[in-house]
Amino acid sequence: MTNKDLNSKERAIMIAFRMLFGEKINVKDTAEAYGVSKRTILRDISAIRHVLADKDLANERFKLEYNENHNNYNISDSGVLTVEEASLI
Repeated sequence: MTNKDLNSKERAIMIAFRMLFGEKINVKDTAEAYGVSKRTILRDISAIRHVLADKDLANERFKLEYNENHNNYNISDSGVLTVEEASLI
């Protein structure tokens, strides 16, 4: 399966994982890699932002950021454990 064979949910998940593993995502380059429009990638990024904003899912630990100077998106990890996470240690 190639990048161009992915459906919208699979593509958004792949983009999110790429950012979670430290990759910076450029909309134009990512659109070309997946064979979709830049607008489609922006919709995927919007969906990722929505999921990360859900306090039950992301616990405010992860934040989607846009770097205007480099024209790319990334997910930052605050590295701060929630009370629930810390209690499991």
